[in-house]
Amino acid sequence: MKPQTPSRSVSTEADFEALSWHDVHVHALALGDWQESGRAYVDLDYIIEWLRPDTDKDPWKFKIAPATLVFQGVAKIVIHLDWGAGITLTEIKRDEVQLEGGWKGYRWSLRSDEGSLEIWAQGFRQALRSPGIIVAAPRQCLELDERGGVVLGDHVQP
Repeated sequence: MKPQTPSRSVSTEADFEALSWHDVHVHALALGDWQESGRAYVDLDYIIEWLRPDTDKDPWKFKIAPATLVFQGVAKIVIHLDWGAGITLTEIKRDEVQLEGGWKGYRWSLRSDEGSLEIWAQGFRQALRSPGIIVAAPRQCLELDERGGVVLGDHVQP
């Protein structure tokens, strides 16, 4: 697995090719007022780095930071999810799209084994809320107390 270490604590759509959301756990979504605010929020545990074991008997370790992913300029949201025991992303894909009326942006497809969430938006900002915590497999996400609970909102400025 390629290292996913962002070059700074805030990433944008300009950094998309250097980022990976494989095995990233989603804690919460806030989509309620996206038509008014133009924003959609995802609270997740971003895997900063996959740490190879020293020996075959040691487990993989992961450096994980709680993060808020904010999509900006949202025009459309399509949800196909079975939340069940939670959502772990397999990837985020993007495709350029245009809607009637001339709106241009991207279809961001947040994909998981549980389904998909498509957010049609012009861009995103992702802010890591800590330098990261190292956990050992089989864990690949943080406990709520380790991550400071669920955090959604405008602390990630546009």
